[in-house]
Amino acid sequence: MKARFGFIETPREVIVELPDDTDLEKLKTNVESAIGTQKVRMLWVADRNGRTYGISPDNLAYVEIDPQADDSRIGFGSA
Repeated sequence: MKARFGFIETPREVIVELPDDTDLEKLKTNVESAIGTQKVRMLWVADRNGRTYGISPDNLAYVEIDPQADDSRIGFGSA
């Protein structure tokens, strides 16, 4: 599962590959809670490798969650 976080006035996104057993509804609730209250200063998300990301809800423009994301992509590129 992947979550993509976009920010106000910033062209870059943060993409987090979440563990397969991530509770989608709990993630949505955590994001809504972080955006809806002034008490939460940071939204914390852990990826499948154990890294933790702190995301400021103040500048959060959108969150895209793709529960069907897979890692079986094969890519070709030019150098």
